[in-house]
Amino acid sequence: MCSTDTHCENCESGYLYRGGDAANVSIGQGDVLATPLQMAQAYAALATGGTVMTPRLASAFVDPLTGAVEEVAPKPGPAVPLDPRVGAYVRDALKSVVTSGTASFGFRGFDLAAWPVAGKTGSAESGTGNDVSWFVSYAPADSPRYVVAVAITQAGLGSEAAVPVARTLHETLRTLD
Repeated sequence: MCSTDTHCENCESGYLYRGGDAANVSIGQGDVLATPLQMAQAYAALATGGTVMTPRLASAFVDPLTGAVEEVAPKPGPAVPLDPRVGAYVRDALKSVVTSGTASFGFRGFDLAAWPVAGKTGSAESGTGNDVSWFVSYAPADSPRYVVAVAITQAGLGSEAAVPVARTLHETLRTLD
């Protein structure tokens, strides 16, 4: 027995691609599922012009006894075909999200001239409660070295919860750079 009409529909015809599915998929709803790591990789590919970078969690390992440092170099993965004009257009749009768009309030007072950030806010519906708050970004925008992906469940709009967390991370990355 189905608990809701949606559950019944998915059980009986979930394999069908319906007209509304194209609209849902185009805005990241419906059957679209992505982890913060997957989004970070996608933004890294966009930021680099199509090179998918292999994720890493550290830039170096330090031996606690000897102090010896073993660098962990970034490793490029496969390339994604990205038209240079389309990539430039999207990168410019992502910069404007931070300077004058949905993330601008959260970056007010941040020195974007010294550490330009490009990114996009998002609010993913979870079906119950508040939305999942998203902000995926990279910096420095003109010479990207870092990607920051923040997803906070039950937090509402991306500009309200995820952007302040990402800003704090960018402030820290700037001091480390």
